[in-house]
Amino acid sequence: MQFPPVIFSDLYRTVYNPLLKPYSYSNTYRGVGCQRIFVVMSENSSKGILIVEDDMIIAMVLERMVKKLDHNVLDKVITGAKAIEKTLELDPDLILMDIQLKDDIDGIEAMQEIRDSSDVPVIYITGNSDQYNLNRARETNFIEYLVKPIRMDDLKRSFAKAFSKTEHASNQDS
Repeated sequence: MQFPPVIFSDLYRTVYNPLLKPYSYSNTYRGVGCQRIFVVMSENSSKGILIVEDDMIIAMVLERMVKKLDHNVLDKVITGAKAIEKTLELDPDLILMDIQLKDDIDGIEAMQEIRDSSDVPVIYITGNSDQYNLNRARETNFIEYLVKPIRMDDLKRSFAKAFSKTEHASNQDS
């Protein structure tokens, strides 16, 4: 007997047949007794990333890096105001945040505003390694503070750190 292909749609994903409606607890699949099945995705499951970077070339490089790490770029924005708006709208799993942005709200101020409504992890990516901005950034409880240029290994390590913290926090909530 051949079963239809399945599509996985979220962290705890319901097995879904594209030709039929999703299975539920009471539905069975043509006598096979196939009920709702939850698949717990591994740590490598794809996460939604918001990129906040005013340099379009760097934003494109970051987007490629994120995709090579098997994550999704939800959006790319160039201003602090747009970063706040998109964070509330998209609920990303992680933000890659430049500090110097195109408007009068820098990345750290944007994160302080975001912190009023979200605990989303943030990785700062900046061209400046000055102590003043580092001290301001510490107030936002960041995961990493990376100085440009960054390498794929830097981003991979930072993602692992960010997602292990969020997995650990969600396990404690359960």
